[in-house]
Amino acid sequence: MDALPDTEFATPFATAQVQEYDIKEITKLSIDPSRNIFPYFSVIVAVDSNEGIGKNGKIPWNVPEDMAFFKSLTTTVTDPEKRNVVIMGRKTLESMNMRPLKSRFNICVSKTLKNEDFAHYTNMAIVCSFEDALRVAKNVNNENIFVIGGSQLYNEAIWHGHCKEVYYNKIAGNYDCDTSIIKLNPVMYEEPEITIISENVTSTKYTHKNYTYYLKNLLKDNTTPNTESTN
Repeated sequence: MDALPDTEFATPFATAQVQEYDIKEITKLSIDPSRNIFPYFSVIVAVDSNEGIGKNGKIPWNVPEDMAFFKSLTTTVTDPEKRNVVIMGRKTLESMNMRPLKSRFNICVSKTLKNEDFAHYTNMAIVCSFEDALRVAKNVNNENIFVIGGSQLYNEAIWHGHCKEVYYNKIAGNYDCDTSIIKLNPVMYEEPEITIISENVTSTKYTHKNYTYYLKNLLKDNTTPNTESTN
């Protein structure tokens, strides 16, 4: 994700606000060990020509086409009553000057930040682990869930059993990054879908074979053959 303009961030209220969702309640749900049915989610990551994702805690490139792709993907919904969820680590939130993205419900995985620190926003939750984040995401009225960084969270998310797809955007050029993510294992994914966004950005979508298998079984379970007698 590139450095985003101020217009992309939620505006804090002058006083603490009532959350659209009861953050304390959904946080309680998130740490209930009996609630281990995780939702499926996507990963979106941008890398340079050397597979780097960041330098000195920042995104070292500013590519408007990639920024527009990220915004469109993470904000678009088919149901106007819903919105998407973005999950990030503390360092990613810090790179955004501790401001949640607007028009999305933001969840930050951190052991040091507290929900009280973001009481002036209505679209923010803090949890202690990635799986807690998935449980919280399941309990808000979301349509899609996206993991947006950083490296530690990417590495955990990509190997999670409910990662349905990875949007892997290749940025032209080597930016001498000091942070990278694990390489994808092509055996785990279907034939990738490649989209040329511009001369500077190529987006490759990797759909996990486990997710394809899940969809096929879901379709089969929802298809009831006509067994009525014709006599």
